[in-house]
This record gives sequence, structure tokens and C-alpha cells, in this order.
Amino acid sequence: MNNIFRLIITLTLIAAIATGLLAVVNNITSPIIEEGARQRLAQALGRVIDADDFEEIDENGIKYFKGYKNGEHVGYVIRVESKGYGSSPIVMIVGLTTDVVVTGVEVLSHSETPGLGDRPFAPNKLAEFIGQGLESGINFDVVSGATSSSLGALAGVNEAVTILGRLLGLIAEIDFALVPDGTYKGAGRGFGGDIEVEVTIKDGKLVDIKILSHNETPGISDPAFEKTPKNIIEQQTLEVDTVSGATATCNGIKAAVRNALAQFFGGDQEEPEDPIILSEVANGKYVGVGQGLFGEVKVEVVVNNGKIVSLTVEASEDTADYVAIAVEKMTERLLEATDLEQVDVKTGATKTSEGILEAVKNALRGEPVIDLKEIPNGTYRGEAEGFFGPVKVEVTIKNGVIVEINYISTADETKEYADIARKAMKERLEGSDTLDVDVKTGATGTSKGILNAVKNALTSGLQ
Repeated sequence: MNNIFRLIITLTLIAAIATGLLAVVNNITSPIIEEGARQRLAQALGRVIDADDFEEIDENGIKYFKGYKNGEHVGYVIRVESKGYGSSPIVMIVGLTTDVVVTGVEVLSHSETPGLGDRPFAPNKLAEFIGQGLESGINFDVVSGATSSSLGALAGVNEAVTILGRLLGLIAEIDFALVPDGTYKGAGRGFGGDIEVEVTIKDGKLVDIKILSHNETPGISDPAFEKTPKNIIEQQTLEVDTVSGATATCNGIKAAVRNALAQFFGGDQEEPEDPIILSEVANGKYVGVGQGLFGEVKVEVVVNNGKIVSLTVEASEDTADYVAIAVEKMTERLLEATDLEQVDVKTGATKTSEGILEAVKNALRGEPVIDLKEIPNGTYRGEAEGFFGPVKVEVTIKNGVIVEINYISTADETKEYADIARKAMKERLEGSDTLDVDVKTGATGTSKGILNAVKNALTSGLQ
């Protein structure tokens, strides 16, 4: 009995020691294994773009890699699949610059005929894609005897360019309501070559898409020709789902419609906005939104005496490290700026920096945001334009609440209506901890003037 007990204890001790040793070994080797995997991934991706570090991104179900060189964002690598002659898809990775220009293509796997169908995948042949991109379009010379494989490679690169173009917001949506009624023709690259279409616009809507010619594979492409034009017309947008197994054909149809209406991209051209003159911006806090690399950039800007004195940035959808770079450099530049048009956005995180500058401009084109809780106790004077002339007020605030409003002058307003507005706005503002009050008083023009004068008075208390 004692021997059995000693044996159990011995085995338990051995198991405990072995478990401990395995944990120690795992702690030592796990970082090494992870680093080795990271390096192998970097080496594979680095064959299609000149980068030394990569970050995997999953955005709305689309996975891709951001590439960095010496810490600076230089482009992307996207994995795509396309249909060739074989039963399995052609799987490839495509390297692209931040301007959506191809830097390299590598086929990872395929089931094309060895020695014949795989000739389009030779490195020197795939190098034809380098330098082509969203702006120039993608072309690829078909290899004799390997047409399907060649078109499969072309479709895959086109898919990568389209994906990245959409992610970066560089492929504009068409507003059919802005297209004059008429019939337009265009062509887009499908799986088997160009797809030509005729598009009809009537009463601001796309009402018909006719397929004029194509070289797509019969049977496989039929669902795309049946569903894609129908979906575009029903949904009045090109951003419709692709048909499984016929992605290249669907994209070709959409590209052809886009090409037919290319002259109307963006509709009517907006008048350029006037530049912001900081010396003319009223003191106060402003909020605005711009477009970063992957999402909105929100800013809070404080202006005092014609200078930006404080800047807070939120860009949660952009990569944290690059947001930090952009925020640091753009804050420094904006706090020193006297002319926003001269602010340099080249920071190593340029797209986020552009979003910050855009958000600041948008903020300063609006009105100051006034939080009464931030205004020190005291009495402030302000002036604004009423219905007929200037309205001057004196506002007293205590602990974030307006406790008293005195009217210094509403002399140019009609007395009857001025009295209505003065009484109503005094009742609505005194005792209020917000300026979000109704100005419909029966003397709205004067009431708006009073509210704006109060706002102008309180902005001086923000500094």
C-alpha cells in the first residue's frame, strides 16, 4: 500500500515538473515562433511591394495588409481570387501604392495546365502590370494558348485595384439624377475582354442597360448578365453585390456603365469654397469632420485672436500609430499657422493629416460651439445683426446657467416686435443651461439677433 502511495506521489511530481518545464519552454519559444511567422509573412508580401513591415486589416469583411517602409506607410497588399481555365481559382497577391498603382503581382496557387496555362504567371510576364493602376486602367497581353489563364490574371489584378479604389474612396458613385436624359455607350473589362453596354437615363433615373457585346464564358457569365443590370436599375446604384462565380463579369458590367457616364462623375461642379482667414474667425470653440484614410476624422478647435490655440483630434478608424504621427505634426503646424492654405500635410501619415486639415477647415466655417459650463462666472457683452439693425446685449452667467439678460440696444428694430422678442427670449434664456432655445416668437428676425448677440457675448468667456 505504501509503495503504491509513493508511486502516485512520484508520478504527480514528475507531471508537475514536466508541465512547468513545458510552460517555460513555451514562454521562451512562442515569441520566437511568432516573430519567425511575421518575418516569413513580411518576406512573402515584400515580394510585391517594397516594404519591411505589414499590418493586417479587416475592414467590413475585406482583409488586406498595409505596408510600411522605415515606419512610413507606402502602400497595400491585397489577396484576390479569380477564375481561370482550371477548376480551382487563381489565388494571387497584388501590391499597390497609396495612389492605387500596381507595384507587383505574385500567383500563390492555381490549377492551370502546367507548362501551358501557367505561362502568364511567370514573374517577367506578371511584371507587365507594374506601373498600371486606377487612373491608367489595367491591361495585359494575352499569352497564346493560355487565354483563360491570362484573362484570369487580368481579372484578379482588376479586382484588387477596384477593391482598394473603393476602400480609399477614389471610385466615385454616380448620381443618376444629375445625368441628362439620353442614351450613352461605354465599355468595361470583364473576364473575357471588353463588355460593351448601352445605358438609358430618363427623368433622372437609370431605366435600361443593354449588353451590346462581350466575350464572356457562356453558362458561367449568364447569371451576371441576368442579375447585375437588373440590380443596378432596381437599386439605382452601381454598388450592388456581385454574382458568385462571375465576379469579373459583374465588375465588367459595372465598369462599362461607369465608363458610359464618366463625363458626369460628381454631377454639377461645386463652387470652390472661400479660403478661411484666421484673423476674421471669431474667438471660440469649433467642431468639424473630415475624411481620413479609413473613416471620419473629428476635431475640436479653439481660436483666440486669429490663432488656433488648441486642437483635439479623434480618428478611431485610422491606424493608431499613424494617427499619433499625424496629430503630433499637424497640431504643431496648425498652432503656428497664419494661413491654412499653406499648411503642409506631408507627415508620413498624409491621408490622416489631410483629414485633420479638412476637418479644421470645416469646423471654422461653422459657428462656435458654446458649452455654458465652460464659461467662467461673469457678465459679458455681445452684438449681432437683428431684423433691421444691430442688437446689443449684456449676459450674466453663473455656474453654467444664464441668470440675467439685459438689452443695451435694439433701437433699430420695430418697437412692437422688439418688445415681443425681448420678452420671449428673456424668458427662454434666463435660467437656461443651454443656448438651444426656440426663436419662434412672432418676431423671429429680432429673436435670432438676440440669440446671436448672446452667443457672441459668451464666446469671449471661452478664453
